[in-house]
Amino acid sequence: MKNPISRTHVRSLSGLMGLLTGLLPKQVVAAVFDGPGVAGGLNAAAGIRGLSHRPIRELAVRIIINVLNFLTLAAVVVIVAAGVWLVLGFGEETSREKAQRMITYTVVGLVIVFLARLMVSFILSILKTAA
Repeated sequence: MKNPISRTHVRSLSGLMGLLTGLLPKQVVAAVFDGPGVAGGLNAAAGIRGLSHRPIRELAVRIIINVLNFLTLAAVVVIVAAGVWLVLGFGEETSREKAQRMITYTVVGLVIVFLARLMVSFILSILKTAA
């Protein structure tokens, strides 16, 4: 397979970059940072409210709940796709069976997601009472 970028292209691009560097040196040369340095940046970042000010347990629970919410949304999309598959199959047996399998597996997956959500809530309530 022939490489779509030839040496002529590379030379042309290099020449254009050199021309731009010569004509527009202020725009091409990287800006120089003259701020307070790493220590100043860390001090400024310490004041930012975000994930670092939350306990790791709360962060883990939020991530798990967001993943479970996403899986629920994905299950709804799969059920809708199975319905479309069923309608577009015009009653063919293989199409109906495939759509039925998709819906069955998705419902089983939803049950697992809801059980996982119950487990997270249960474990969280135990940890809150213990703390």
